[in-house]
Amino acid sequence: MSRRRTFDTLTNDLLENAVCFRCGGTGTRIHDLDPLGVVRCPTCGQVFTSPRLNDDGRRTLYNDADYFDDGIYGTSGSDRMQRIWIAGRLDLIERHISGRRLLEFGCAYGWFLNSARDRGFTVEGMEFSAVAATAASERLKVPIHQSYDINGTFDVVTAWDVIEHVPNPTNLLHSARRLLTPEGLLVLSCPYYDSIPARVSGSHWRAFKPLEHIWHFTRAGMRRTLSESGFTPIDVVDSPFRRANLMRFDSMVVVAGVTRQVPNEPEHRQV
Repeated sequence: MSRRRTFDTLTNDLLENAVCFRCGGTGTRIHDLDPLGVVRCPTCGQVFTSPRLNDDGRRTLYNDADYFDDGIYGTSGSDRMQRIWIAGRLDLIERHISGRRLLEFGCAYGWFLNSARDRGFTVEGMEFSAVAATAASERLKVPIHQSYDINGTFDVVTAWDVIEHVPNPTNLLHSARRLLTPEGLLVLSCPYYDSIPARVSGSHWRAFKPLEHIWHFTRAGMRRTLSESGFTPIDVVDSPFRRANLMRFDSMVVVAGVTRQVPNEPEHRQV
């Protein structure tokens, strides 16, 4: 299934109804993207996509090389902008921590890992897409994992525009905390739903991407999600004029530290 697949060709066997990862409840529809939709949890206010692609649909989507070649690496000017963001994000990381062992969740073809290694970091990656994991491993010759079942500890775990894709953000955050040293940092980015472009665009907001993006966080919602998973935000970059987030008017970059043990934490697993 190419990422260019139209909604009209989606079949029910590739779809599932979703529930709020925090409350476990179904949402109230706020945008109709037939056959998909965007809903809001009536209990906590979390916005998410439901119905959404199921495991088979997501696996097919992300194992299609077109998703990377015609998408995140294929748009006009993407090479230049990626290099600017990467440099800015590495600067941000180095302002907050001196440790040099880094793991990237959702490493795709490994552009960020390659630049981090050039800065002196010892790097590993984690990527659910088999086609991207293979490409990154062959290019970089470093460990690229395909699940959260990773040994060792890291000073930094990054997740660039990943948390909105995964079926359960809590699993990602608990896995990151398990892999971090007590003084380690989680650094992530994602679009945010209370941005001006999101509020102005309504159902046409570019970051809805209902085939791909499941969760739509506000800035307050992201802080709450991190806190509930044992992290404390240290720095939030939402200005489109800082290199780490340059020209991104609806995206935030968050630096968070490990704060506490979370009770009743689920076992880590691939999601």
